[in-house]
Amino acid sequence: MKFKKLKNANRREILESRNNAFMIALAFICALVSWYYVKMKYHETDIKNFTDVAVVADISGTTAEENGLQIINTLKNVNVRFECSSKDYSRVTKNRIIAYVDMKNYSRADEYDIKVQLKSLDNIELSNIKIEPEYIKVVLDKNTPKTVALTTFLPNIIPAEGKAL
Repeated sequence: MKFKKLKNANRREILESRNNAFMIALAFICALVSWYYVKMKYHETDIKNFTDVAVVADISGTTAEENGLQIINTLKNVNVRFECSSKDYSRVTKNRIIAYVDMKNYSRADEYDIKVQLKSLDNIELSNIKIEPEYIKVVLDKNTPKTVALTTFLPNIIPAEGKAL
């Protein structure tokens, strides 16, 4: 009889320990789901920073190109900071964003300070965009080759005997 009571007690302990393990696993899963919900609900966006992003200026198809203008200076790199959704955070990389200047409204040869804009190649929504420097200098001019004839004139210089200038 003692043996039967002992056997029933062991069986009860085993069942209780299995039940406890299930409850611990269930609590862990609930904690993960709750954490993910709170993160998405209250921390919907994350901040992303990139340094030395190249600025693109394209004048193809604009009146500047029709007028024979070209960009003759090199454009500086910029530093960008923006917010994106937590879901898209890992998808946004330095290679998948473009810093650019819009050249549609420029048709004369001149020096312009143009605001730098930012877009994602994956159509990810970017908000609270901060770009440093905010404006960059773009110089438009005609780059036409010109032939100039050069002649030399050396006043009061006489070459030595047997020597030529």
